[in-house]
Amino acid sequence: MAARVLVVSEAALLALLASDAPFGVGWLIHLTPALVLGACIAATWRRPLAAGVSFVGLGLTATVFFHTYADPIVFLLVSAPPLVAGLLFLLGARARRLAAAAKPPTK
Repeated sequence: MAARVLVVSEAALLALLASDAPFGVGWLIHLTPALVLGACIAATWRRPLAAGVSFVGLGLTATVFFHTYADPIVFLLVSAPPLVAGLLFLLGARARRLAAAAKPPTK
């Protein structure tokens, strides 16, 4: 649940930051990262393992593509939320799998 809230909040923040661009093609280009996050969370809403892998990949891609490793503040605003959300999704998927394995079989 916390990972979903984090991703939706990050998408909303990126959409808000895109509002400074002039309407048109520039606005759409600035809005693209928010749309990608929204599409990714919508596609993986019920699959935490797929969501974890997707968001870790998005975080690493954002780090390399946008060079956020050069500035810690930009890294914390752009790349860290998808990375943290991805790790939370992976931990949730692992906990769910361990809980299912520990449950006694029903007859």
